[in-house]
Parts: sequence; C-alpha cells; structure tokens
Amino acid sequence: MSDDGVETSKMTFLITTKKKKTGHELKFIIISIPRFSGGTAQDWLRWIKQFEHICELKKWTSEEKALHLNLVLDDEALNSWKVVSASVNVDDKDEFESVYKTWGHMFVPSMYHERLEEELYLFAKKRSETVANCHQRMRNITCMLSNLPSNALELDEQPLILTFKMALPNEWKTAYERSGVHLTSMPKTVQYFERLEISDTLVEPKNMVGAAEIDQKTYEKILELLTRFK
Repeated sequence: MSDDGVETSKMTFLITTKKKKTGHELKFIIISIPRFSGGTAQDWLRWIKQFEHICELKKWTSEEKALHLNLVLDDEALNSWKVVSASVNVDDKDEFESVYKTWGHMFVPSMYHERLEEELYLFAKKRSETVANCHQRMRNITCMLSNLPSNALELDEQPLILTFKMALPNEWKTAYERSGVHLTSMPKTVQYFERLEISDTLVEPKNMVGAAEIDQKTYEKILELLTRFK
C-alpha cells in the first residue's frame, strides 16, 4: 500500500547468492518491489532506488533492465517509458542510459539537486525525534541525491559524518569534542550519539516524562559505554 493509502501491486524477485570462493549457491532471497505508476520527484527517487538495488543483485544488462521496466511500471510511468524508449536500441548500454535519464527527468526536474543539497545544508535534528530517526531522515535525502537522473551526488563517509554531527544539539557536539573520541564510520557515529542520547535523558530526567533519577553506579556505567569508542 502506498503512503496515500492506495493499494499498490507488487512484483517479487528471487535472488540467489553464492559463496565467493567456491561459487556454490548459498541461499535464496525474496525481494518485492511495488509497481510504479507515477508521482512526484520524491516518489520516483524512492522507487528507483529499489529498482536499482534489484538490478545490482540480479546483475541485469541494459536490455534486461529495459525488459523489466516494462513489467514493473504501470499507467503514466509505463506509457512515458514506452514513448522515450520506442526507437532506442536498449542492447547498447550508452543508448539505454541516455533514455533512462530522459525518462527520469519526466518526474525529476533538472534542478532538483539544488533543493536536496539545500535540505542537506540546513539539516538539523528535530527536538522530538531520536538520533536513529534523525539519521534515517538524513539517509533519505542522501539516497535521493545519489539516485538523481543527472547531477547525482554520492557523499563519502567523512562528509556524511560531518553533516550528521552538525545537525545535532550543541551540547552533544561539545561533549563529543571534549571526549577525545575519533569517529570514522557512520554506524559508529550513530551508535555513539545514541548512547549520548540515553545518557542525556537519564542524567536529566526532566527531558522525559516519568523518568527517574539514576544512581552514581548507573551514571558511571553510561560514561564507560561512551568511552569505549576511544
């Protein structure tokens, strides 16, 4: 079902994974993707991420991608794809990529990257959201940036870490700077600030309705967890 409550049909694909050394089949993974019938720029960017993920797992050629687009698209999206690809040799990778980009621009304006870049530049944690939800919201923006039909932007680990840290409350950034901890990956960064979030909530129970005071032993345990990142 889509975000607006409309029932959306899906297609299911079976992915076979293999062991790198022996090449023997390891296991099967079933992945479903909703049919895309049209929508906003964000709708297309979110859907195309799922489609590209399946393409990568299945190792489809440009011809196979084109074939499956005819299967997973519907209504407006399918009609527009048929129009732009009608006279194109989809066996040719360059020709396919060109028409694939043209089709994407039917849903995503060419300057849409500026809007997403501005969102990322002004990105800040909302007072009511958790660190995990804040990270997921930032991931949604960076994923859309990386899937743009043109002017796509793939951020490296360090810019991502810097952007995420800048979005957090000043007192958390100060605590991190004074901690001596050096975070080098996004998972570690999120984990560190999640623990700091727990620490902040417990040490200052006024931030949480019904929270109780903690004893010195619990407080020391929290500090120990935070310093493990050093």
